Amino acid sequence: MTDNCPRCATSGIAPASERRHAGQVIHGYACTCGHRWATSRMVDAYPAPAAGPSKPECPTPAKHRYATPEAAARVSQQTQPAFGKRLNPYQCRCGWVHLTSLADPARYASGDAA
Repeated sequence: MTDNCPRCATSGIAPASERRHAGQVIHGYACTCGHRWATSRMVDAYPAPAAGPSKPECPTPAKHRYATPEAAARVSQQTQPAFGKRLNPYQCRCGWVHLTSLADPARYASGDAA
């Protein structure tokens, strides 16, 4: 699912994050022009996944999910002052990218999955 930037009208922007709340899916977007916004859609609007190979369950479903390591790294830089240390993006086995503060950043620089 993609969206268009309401500020500069750039089209085809993929969500940088996703979370579920009160029966809705909330996608967070960040445009290259610097504008950030969120959209919410009813969960029922998403079609059921087709039968076939499924992704493994996420071991940390409460964590925010990011579509790309770049999106997670951008959020990591913005949250560093609030947490006092940098959060490290990592590729989860569920297919999404999460942030963690539990391990040394060198572990994630080598491309190891958590």
